[in-house]
This record gives sequence, C-alpha cells and structure tokens, in this order.
Amino acid sequence: MSASPTESPFSDSDRAAIVELFARYAWAFDTGDADVFVTLFTPNGVFDGVRQQFSGHSELRRLAEGMKAPDYRGAQHWVGNSIFEGNSHTCTVQSMCFAPRQVGSELAVVLVGYYIDKCIKIKGRWIFARRRFRRWTGGVLDRERPWETGVEDHEPP
Repeated sequence: MSASPTESPFSDSDRAAIVELFARYAWAFDTGDADVFVTLFTPNGVFDGVRQQFSGHSELRRLAEGMKAPDYRGAQHWVGNSIFEGNSHTCTVQSMCFAPRQVGSELAVVLVGYYIDKCIKIKGRWIFARRRFRRWTGGVLDRERPWETGVEDHEPP
C-alpha cells in the first residue's frame, strides 16, 4: 500500500481499529443495538445488501432494528480473512463472512458471503462510508471476481 506525500501509510494501528470496527458492527447488528450501529457509519453511509440498500442513519437504524425480528434472533456474524488496501485516511477491505444461528435445537450456518468495505477515518476514528455484502454463490464459485469487475449482482427481491 502506497501513500501520497500528504497521506501517511496504512499502519498496524489502523488495521487494528478497522478490525475493531468490524467487531462493533457485528455486536451491534446481531443484538439489534441500532443506537450503536448507526454510529459506525458516516451520516450518509450505505449498507448495500443482497436485495436492498440502506442509505443514511435513519435507514441504517431501520436495518439494525430489523435484526430483532424472530427470524434473525441468535445470529452471529463472523468476519475474517480480510485484505486491507489504503492509507491512514481511507481503506478498502475485502472480507469473508459467515453467520451461525441456533435453529430449534440445531446450530446452522445461515449465511456465507463476503463484504467489500469502504472505510474512512474521521477525527481519528474509522467508520464505514459503504459496506457491501454479497452471498458466496453464483459467479464467485465460478472464480469470477465481481468485487473487481463492478458487475451488478443484486438478487431480485
């Protein structure tokens, strides 16, 4: 990762802060803590989901509050295998994700996918400008790389 003369290089502390951002996101999202969840995004931040986009704090709040629904109760988002590209002010991160959940008496993996995140540092704090989630299906399994090609891969509602 290279930095321009006015930017500092991406540091280990930047990486650690973004990893913590991901953890705070998972805890807030999986517990339906909308108050914390919205603070993890810029005021005009976007969550670009498989079927829908949520833009701005009011829509992001609605997304987080939806996690309290019985269908999502008990889900845990686990994110890892992250690749970081950026500098001390902005960073793109691509990560793998899965979510186990208690379904009846069984533990099931209910989601497998990947995130492409645009993170920015504002007043010394890393937050999401955009978080894009897609399922690990379709072209990804055929070795296509939609995160690089820009192919539109929304699923129909």
